[in-house]
Order: sequence, then C-alpha cells, then structure tokens
Amino acid sequence: MSMVTETPVDLLAREERGTKNDLFRDWPVLVAGALTFFAIAGYYRAIGFNVVRSDALHYLEWSHHFWIVETGTHFPTYPFLLWLLRLASFGLLDGATLMQTLTLSAYLAGIVVVGQILRHVNPAARRFGVIAYALFPFVGVMYAAYPVGDALFGLILMSALLALVKRAWLPFALCVGVGLICHKALWMSLGLMSLYAWRREGYPLKNLLLSTLPLLGWYAWGYTHLTGLWMFRHHVQVHFTPKKLPIFDGMISPALSGGAKALAKTAYLLALTATAGFLTYLNLRKKQYLWLAFTLPPLFMAVLLNTSVIWSMARFAKPLALPLAIALLAVPVLTKALKNKAAQAAIVAVLALTQIVSAVYVDQFYFGESQRAGRVKAPR
Repeated sequence: MSMVTETPVDLLAREERGTKNDLFRDWPVLVAGALTFFAIAGYYRAIGFNVVRSDALHYLEWSHHFWIVETGTHFPTYPFLLWLLRLASFGLLDGATLMQTLTLSAYLAGIVVVGQILRHVNPAARRFGVIAYALFPFVGVMYAAYPVGDALFGLILMSALLALVKRAWLPFALCVGVGLICHKALWMSLGLMSLYAWRREGYPLKNLLLSTLPLLGWYAWGYTHLTGLWMFRHHVQVHFTPKKLPIFDGMISPALSGGAKALAKTAYLLALTATAGFLTYLNLRKKQYLWLAFTLPPLFMAVLLNTSVIWSMARFAKPLALPLAIALLAVPVLTKALKNKAAQAAIVAVLALTQIVSAVYVDQFYFGESQRAGRVKAPR
C-alpha cells in the first residue's frame, strides 16, 4: 500500500479549505488594519493635520457636481460615491468623516476580497498574502486614512480579479467598466486581465468591448466642457515628461541630489522594481500569465514616471502582494515559517509601523516642506 506524503504547502492548503465561516477568516488582519487606520487618523487629528487637501479636497468639492467634467486627471466614480454616502446619511457625514468612512469601508472590504481570491487560487498563501496586501509597506492603510481614493480603487481592481477567478463574466465586465473610470493607474491591469480572460478563459469578446463603454462615454461627455485630447494632456505634459533622465527619472533623479530621504525613497522604489521584475520573470517562466497584470504596471511606472508622480508606483503596487505571497509560499521552509503565529504577528507589527512612518513623513516632510516653501503639492 502506497503512502502519499503531504508537503507543508499541502497541509496548509487542506487546512484553509476546511475552515468554516471563511469570509471573515482573516479577521485578525482586519482588526490590525482598522487599528492602524484609527491610529493614523487620530494622529492627524491630534496634530491638526487636515487630510482634506490637494487631491482629496478636489474629490470632495467635485462630489457636489460630479457630473461636470472638470479635469482630465481624475474620474467621477469616487466623487459620485461620496455624494451617494452624503445623501444616504442625510448630510450628517461630510468632510474628512465622510471620506474616511468610505475609504475605511473600501479598505476592509478589499481585505476580505483578497482573502477570497487567494482561497480560490492558492489557499496556502492566503494569510501572508492578505497581510502583505492590507499592510503593504508605507501605503497599505496609510492611503485609506489619507483619503485620496486608493482603497476604493484597490477594492474595484481586486473585485474584478475575484470575478475573473470565479469566471463570473457579468460582474467581471461591470468591475472593469467601473474601474476604467476610477483611476488611470488601473487601466493597464484591467486591460491585461481582460485580454487574459478573453484569450485564456473564454471571456466573451462582446463583454470585453462593452466594458469600455463607461470610459468612452465619459470621454465623449468631456467634450461638452473641454477640448482636444483633454483626458491625456495633463499626464503627458506633467507626469511623463522627464526632468533629468530619459528613463527611470522619477526613481533615480532625486537620489542624484543626495539627502537621506531621497536615497531611502529611491532604495524602496528600486526594491519594488526588482520585486516586480523578478515576479514577472517567474510567472512568465511558469506560464502564469494572469499575474502579469499586476507585475508589469509597476515596471511601466518605474521606467516612465517623473519625480512629480513617482510615488504612484508605490501606491498602486499593492497587488504585487498576491503573486509575491504565492511565490514565497511555494518554498516549503517559508511555508512553515510564515505559518508561525509569532512570525505573522511580527510581520504585522513591522508593516503597521511603516504606515505610521509614512503618515509622519506626509505631514512633517512632504506637506511640511511644501507649506514652508509657500506652495501645496499632492503626494501622487
């Protein structure tokens, strides 16, 4: 009689599949994320830092007339949801409270969705993947407490991925359609996911084409107020125009001027780029093409973005947590180590600390420096 020896990956996967009340299996991460959120929000309130500024301020003001095309840099989905939540609360919610209520809800929902994705594609990597996504270094929860909309955008992107994994084509098309009018940083991921679903999973071509209609409709509607290539003009002129170097301008140029902050930022962005590059190679070799939808966009941003918006690369690199977790948990020794509760708690503590560091940096250095210089800029 033959005996089958289960690897640590098999054991953990079987354990994950057999869990009841699966939707909230990751409640410790939800709690840790919420506590970190409230710590940052409380810190900002205590020091008098108003989170409704720059892009967040624009979204809030736009929520009173979201149907008017004001700019080519932002889309109306976030302002519309702010309007809807304000209406549902009979006007009791507004300002920072309104925005942070929406972003916290989206942030927590995103964690649940990521847990469900990994439950379907790789149960063994679920807990670490959820932790890495929820508390992604420096940006995981920080950009929910500072409510520029990233938590909402991430929720829609992850919802699209879950629909794809479950081959639920109508929800997938709806998520893609909404995602395209959320933020341009989602375009490449949603486009690659749609092509993968069409070519590899039997996603109907008509659904793929129909999912572009909200974006095309908004672009056409824009001509009632704007002219020319209004949706792209600002990005080409401001975000993709190099300032010092033809490529890798945003990542390397600040470091050339020296300074500990610039060097640390460049080091972190280089680490993200290397991680995205390695995961791209790994998934190409394994023919796991779906994950390229999340590994290629950070590489694209690293090469082309200038210093004005290079931090967008870090903000929108959170989906790397999923293929990274799958890659790491494929190593048996790491599976055993990362299953250890003490190790998980230590990882959560360190990643939560990076969120606090990021919050302090935004107040003391980013906006602090801009205010001392007599101008206000947005951490994009």
